[in-house]
Amino acid sequence: MTAPNRREAYLKALWLGRAGHPSKPNGGEWRFAGISMLLPFSEDVDEGAEILWVDRGLLTVRKIKKLTKTKRQLPVFNDKKDA
Repeated sequence: MTAPNRREAYLKALWLGRAGHPSKPNGGEWRFAGISMLLPFSEDVDEGAEILWVDRGLLTVRKIKKLTKTKRQLPVFNDKKDA
Protein backbone atom coordinates (compact mmCIF):
# COMPACT_ATOMS: atom_id res chain seq x y z
CA MET A 1 0.00 0.00 0.00
CA THR A 2 1.46 3.35 -0.98
CA ALA A 3 0.87 6.86 0.29
CA PRO A 4 1.70 10.26 -1.21
CA ASN A 5 3.31 11.49 2.01
CA ARG A 6 4.27 10.39 5.52
CA ARG A 7 1.08 11.73 7.13
CA GLU A 8 -1.06 9.61 4.79
CA ALA A 9 1.23 6.62 5.38
CA TYR A 10 0.72 6.98 9.13
CA LEU A 11 -3.06 7.23 8.77
CA LYS A 12 -3.13 4.17 6.48
CA ALA A 13 -1.01 2.17 8.94
CA LEU A 14 -3.43 3.04 11.76
CA TRP A 15 -6.40 2.14 9.58
CA LEU A 16 -4.90 -1.23 8.61
CA GLY A 17 -4.01 -2.04 12.21
CA ARG A 18 -7.46 -1.17 13.51
CA ALA A 19 -9.20 -2.97 10.63
CA GLY A 20 -7.63 -6.27 11.70
CA HIS A 21 -10.34 -6.89 14.28
CA PRO A 22 -9.34 -8.91 17.34
CA SER A 23 -8.58 -12.52 16.52
CA LYS A 24 -8.55 -15.33 19.02
CA PRO A 25 -5.78 -17.89 18.52
CA ASN A 26 -5.31 -20.69 21.04
CA GLY A 27 -4.48 -19.29 24.45
CA GLY A 28 -5.17 -15.60 23.97
CA GLU A 29 -6.36 -12.75 21.81
CA TRP A 30 -4.56 -10.55 19.25
CA ARG A 31 -5.39 -6.84 19.28
CA PHE A 32 -3.85 -3.80 17.58
CA ALA A 33 -1.80 -1.81 20.10
CA GLY A 34 -0.17 0.82 17.90
CA ILE A 35 2.73 1.52 15.58
CA SER A 36 6.31 0.89 16.64
CA MET A 37 8.02 1.89 13.36
CA LEU A 38 7.12 3.57 10.07
CA LEU A 39 9.72 3.43 7.31
CA PRO A 40 9.86 5.41 4.04
CA PHE A 41 10.66 3.52 0.81
CA SER A 42 11.75 4.97 -2.49
CA GLU A 43 11.43 1.69 -4.42
CA ASP A 44 8.53 -0.67 -5.02
CA VAL A 45 8.19 -3.53 -2.54
CA ASP A 46 6.43 -6.76 -3.52
CA GLU A 47 3.10 -7.47 -1.86
CA GLY A 48 3.58 -9.52 1.31
CA ALA A 49 7.29 -8.71 1.67
CA GLU A 50 8.59 -8.48 5.22
CA ILE A 51 10.44 -5.21 5.62
CA LEU A 52 11.60 -5.50 9.21
CA TRP A 53 11.16 -8.31 11.66
CA VAL A 54 12.46 -8.72 15.19
CA ASP A 55 11.53 -11.77 17.24
CA ARG A 56 11.04 -10.50 20.76
CA GLY A 57 9.59 -13.73 22.11
CA LEU A 58 6.59 -13.66 24.41
CA LEU A 59 5.69 -10.15 25.56
CA THR A 60 3.32 -8.86 28.18
CA VAL A 61 0.71 -6.28 27.21
CA ARG A 62 2.66 -3.68 29.21
CA LYS A 63 5.84 -4.34 27.22
CA ILE A 64 3.95 -4.21 23.93
CA LYS A 65 2.46 -0.84 24.85
CA LYS A 66 5.95 0.47 25.67
CA LEU A 67 7.13 -0.50 22.17
CA THR A 68 4.41 1.49 20.41
CA LYS A 69 5.06 5.14 19.66
CA THR A 70 3.01 8.25 19.08
CA LYS A 71 3.23 9.92 15.70
CA ARG A 72 5.72 12.50 17.07
CA GLN A 73 7.97 9.74 18.45
CA LEU A 74 8.34 7.93 15.11
CA PRO A 75 11.75 8.69 13.54
CA VAL A 76 10.18 9.31 10.11
CA PHE A 77 8.53 12.45 11.56
CA ASN A 78 11.78 13.87 13.02
CA ASP A 79 12.63 16.82 10.79
CA LYS A 80 15.49 18.12 12.95
CA LYS A 81 18.81 18.18 11.11
CA ASP A 82 21.73 16.62 12.98
CA ALA A 83 24.49 19.15 13.56
